[in-house]
Amino acid sequence: MKEFLQEWQPLWDAFNVFATTILAICVLVLAREQNHLALTQAKIEAQDRRLALFDAIMEFLANIMMRGTTGPEELRRMLRETRHAQFMFPKKAKIRELVDELYQKGLELEYCEKDIESTKIPALGTAHRDCIEKSVELKKWFAAKRPEIEEQFRPYLAIEEE
Repeated sequence: MKEFLQEWQPLWDAFNVFATTILAICVLVLAREQNHLALTQAKIEAQDRRLALFDAIMEFLANIMMRGTTGPEELRRMLRETRHAQFMFPKKAKIRELVDELYQKGLELEYCEKDIESTKIPALGTAHRDCIEKSVELKKWFAAKRPEIEEQFRPYLAIEEE
């Protein structure tokens, strides 16, 4: 029996090397597939978060177009829902700058509308007329911004086929 084992030992050793190599290759392929799956999952999650941010901005614009003004609650909600913009997009996308600009213009519109409604400014005075002109100008700016924002987001929201 001992002779038999000694005779087959080199063959058995070769089989062990071959089996270990095959197993290592299988583990390597499996690890690569797991990595690819994790990257795909991360892309899907990033896509969902980017889309939610886009929706928050579009909702903010829609509210302004429907109501003709904005308010502190809408401004706070827009800021709250877009606070992570700088982390979800590359700097070149300038999404954080867009959010800041929308916020500033929203504040200006709110202040103009409050001034128009207040009794502090005489209804027929030039200050009242200036506020109305500024308000109209801001509403036009918001209306024109919608297609621009859609184009700014398009490269980051488009679903790419691989």
